[in-house]
Amino acid sequence: MDRFRAFMRSRYLAYRTEKTYCFWVRDFIRFHQMRRPEDMGAAEVDAWLGHLATRRSVSLNTQKTALNAVVFLYKQFLGMELGNLHFEKTTRGRRLPVVFTHEEAMAVIAQLQSHHRLAASLMYGSGGLSHVEERGAVPRFGKRVTSLQMPARSRIRGAHRRGSRGSPSYPICR
Repeated sequence: MDRFRAFMRSRYLAYRTEKTYCFWVRDFIRFHQMRRPEDMGAAEVDAWLGHLATRRSVSLNTQKTALNAVVFLYKQFLGMELGNLHFEKTTRGRRLPVVFTHEEAMAVIAQLQSHHRLAASLMYGSGGLSHVEERGAVPRFGKRVTSLQMPARSRIRGAHRRGSRGSPSYPICR
């Protein structure tokens, strides 16, 4: 592995690429019970890539990265051709983020107190163009148009007015 790492450094690959390729080559070798890559070929690469897709359920981009690492090992470092690979491609795509519904978000915000509630209300209410007509206030920051929920705007104004009496002051954009 040290020779492989030194070879990548001599090619001026990015450090992150070096770490990633070493990870996948090490995983490939471990999958085949520590056999030397020189003694393996396309059949073993196919088996390993199929294992990544079926047993480990990696995403398509992860499988492509693993493939690139092993192809680099064989073609560039070992000088061996792998030939045609016939591995099973993964069907799993990118993970979609989990998003709160409006009711869930409002329930979480309702549990917060004072300035934490104000900050959460601002963060929740300042991200959508679809609510501009409903809520009225439209501060502009660069190219983005941002809307504020009506309760958040009134709390900001109230906090701003209280700021002169010793309470924390929150600047307001007009």
